[in-house]
Amino acid sequence: MQNLTSILGADERAVLQLRALYENNGFRKFRMNRFESYDLYTENKNFLRSDHIITFSSPSGKLMALKPDITLSIIRSMQDSDEDSRVYYNENIYRADSANDEIKEIMQVGVEQIGKITTKDEGEILCLACKSLATLSEKFMLIVSDMRLISTLLSAYELSDSKITAVLSLLADKNTHELKAKLTRYGICEEDAEKIASLAALTGDYRTVLGTLEKMFPENMTALGRIAQLKTLFASLDNTEYADKITLDFSVLSDVNYYNGIVFLGYIDSVSDSVLSGGRYDGLLKKMNKDCGGIGFALYFDKLQRFLTETKEDDGKKDLLCVALPKGRLGEKVYSLFKKAGYGCPEMETDSRKLIFTNEEAGICYFWSKPSDVSVYVERGAADIGIVGKDILAEHGSDVFELADLGLGKCRMCVCGKKGEKLPENATIRVATKFKNIAKTYFEEQSRDIEVVPLNGSIEIAPLLDVSDVIVDIVETGTTLRENNLEPYTDIMQISTRLIANKSAYRFRKDAVDKVISQILTAKSEETK
Repeated sequence: MQNLTSILGADERAVLQLRALYENNGFRKFRMNRFESYDLYTENKNFLRSDHIITFSSPSGKLMALKPDITLSIIRSMQDSDEDSRVYYNENIYRADSANDEIKEIMQVGVEQIGKITTKDEGEILCLACKSLATLSEKFMLIVSDMRLISTLLSAYELSDSKITAVLSLLADKNTHELKAKLTRYGICEEDAEKIASLAALTGDYRTVLGTLEKMFPENMTALGRIAQLKTLFASLDNTEYADKITLDFSVLSDVNYYNGIVFLGYIDSVSDSVLSGGRYDGLLKKMNKDCGGIGFALYFDKLQRFLTETKEDDGKKDLLCVALPKGRLGEKVYSLFKKAGYGCPEMETDSRKLIFTNEEAGICYFWSKPSDVSVYVERGAADIGIVGKDILAEHGSDVFELADLGLGKCRMCVCGKKGEKLPENATIRVATKFKNIAKTYFEEQSRDIEVVPLNGSIEIAPLLDVSDVIVDIVETGTTLRENNLEPYTDIMQISTRLIANKSAYRFRKDAVDKVISQILTAKSEETK
């Protein structure tokens, strides 16, 4: 008889291996309906990754939804007697793909443990997450953080929820330069702002990271207590085969209202995004009136599909750090910094029509890109690092690490209008701009309704022709505004050139990326002497 596994696809074989792994570790299969009451998701919308949910009316008139999440369904199905529930699942969920404006069907495989969760249970879940990744690839990393510790450290400063959200966003982007400035604006002293901002760059083995934290916050007894608990947790993994695969990194974050302990992401080398996510979510259980704890994780097969099905070919560039540079004068200026830092590439300095340029001796390769596309190439893993303006990052909302401010191309994003006039007070504001997301975000924070007038060139003329009340645009010298009787009303943000990194690539190539950044910043400082 033909071996049935031979006719299965790579993803199907991976699912079978994972199911066997979970069965062997004492988890039972959880079966659920394809649909759920829409109320379940409206009551817990902050736990979901997206607000876009596919809904329909049942024959009885009840509003139903295709599942955008599995964990909520498992918790809802729990009986009060289910004090210690260990389940695994292999289900499809339906989530919005914002990049393509469509809903995606995503296969998830994962586990949930609900009950009285101990440190031993947390260690076993982390180990099981590593085993799950190991079934897919030998080259993987599990990145762990702790929401309880982060919340404890931030609670000392009495920040509002909106300010905490802003701080966590910058922390997740490893944006230390902006994070320190924002904390200072929030009234936190410079020394403490420096400490909190340094969390973004603090990563490594648990002994080093937790030891550093003890020295940074010696008088915070609550934080020290949590650090001791984390030491116990990670020490329990010392003798496992996966001890060197686990890294502590406080840029891994989740909603503090739902996650109250460890959170973690799993990465596989050559996959541009995390493929596994999980954490301790007692806050969610409490919100759903369950007096117990919960921890679990899920693997996302939409992110794994190409990795599992495509033949892995050695293109000869796997050891080269790939850099996306913006076309134009700014890109050329940045390349000169790379060259002064020892990362020159002679091929780029000729009239060659090549698209990708390499210098194997320096361990680097480059390609030129339209400035607005650099963050796309980096986010999708085509480039390990890239150079891009803050305006593009803010507009696109790219999911990348923002590792350094190179201080080039300085300007500002402003709301501008006719000189001497003000924003209309009792009407929707007409805003001409090519930065619609920046404009929407800014005016939402001001509690003002706007109508975006999308324009791509000669934006300054819009108020003069009464096409808009104001414009949102980049202001460098302000000469064009003055010559047309316009003026800046307010600054939205300062803009300069940033060095960004793909999140997965940075995990695996941190030393190489950090070395490049250090040498570039050194070359720049020598330029300004």
